[in-house]
Amino acid sequence: MAFVQEWQSRIEGSTRATFYKTFCSFGFKSYISSVNVNKYRIALCKLRVSSHWLNIERSRWNGTPRNERICRFCNNVEDEYHFLFECTIYSTIRETYLSIYYRVRPNMFETVEYSRLTR
Repeated sequence: MAFVQEWQSRIEGSTRATFYKTFCSFGFKSYISSVNVNKYRIALCKLRVSSHWLNIERSRWNGTPRNERICRFCNNVEDEYHFLFECTIYSTIRETYLSIYYRVRPNMFETVEYSRLTR
C-alpha cells in the first residue's frame, strides 16, 4: 500500500503527463490484453503515459512554455486531449473509431466521467 501511495504522490506532483493524471489508477489495464495488434497496443500505451511525439511532450524537452506547444494544423495547444478529440485533421478517424458521445462538443469532464462509468 505504501508503494501505491508513493506512486500517486509522484504522479500528482509531476508537471508532465497531464492527460495520464486525469485517468490514472494503479493496477492492470484491460486494454493491454484486449488490443490484439502489437503496434496499436504500443501506440496506445505510449499515448497514455505521454511517451509520444506530440508537441506537448516534444517541445517540453527544449523548454518551450506549455501555451506555445502548438498543433501545426489547428494552432491550439497540441496535447493528448486535442489529438484525440479536437484536432480537425483527425476528424475522419474519430468518426470511424469513436462513439458520437466523444465527438459532439467534447470536453474533458464528460470524457473522464464517461470513462469511469464504462470501466
